[in-house]
Amino acid sequence: MADEEEERALENQLELQLLEHQDSLSALNDALASDPSNPELLSVQEELLQFRVEPEPLEDQCYSIGSKCRFRHVDGRWYNGQIVELVCSDTAKIAFLTPTSENMLICKFFLQERCRFGTSCRLSHGVDVSLSALKNYVPTMWDQSLVGSSIWALSDSNVWHMEES
Repeated sequence: MADEEEERALENQLELQLLEHQDSLSALNDALASDPSNPELLSVQEELLQFRVEPEPLEDQCYSIGSKCRFRHVDGRWYNGQIVELVCSDTAKIAFLTPTSENMLICKFFLQERCRFGTSCRLSHGVDVSLSALKNYVPTMWDQSLVGSSIWALSDSNVWHMEES
């Protein structure tokens, strides 16, 4: 209970810092409007824009099997996933919604509780993620692409890879 209160206080503090960051950026933009070629202001603006993020809502999510979510993988990247199992009261097993390598594909035999390879299976048996670490699902935006641009394409093996359009 105390951990949740500390976490909530930290989130509130971070949200306040984010608002202050946005105020600083706004003031900097006003200063740049009067002196657009000031190299010092341009440098500070570039630094502030690097860290421009939007706050996520603080409300607690209620996740269940089949829920879509966002999670950070061990490679440090964020992925969209779907909960395939609730391991215990605070952990979920997540399947990748857009796997980018064969070992990210969910094992259909694992889902049927019939995989005989266990931990040596070349396919995924899901990623264990703490429920508190899950974020809101962000649907992929599918837009038209320009000829020659890089796009994500789905292969015959159901693995997503970069391709040129």
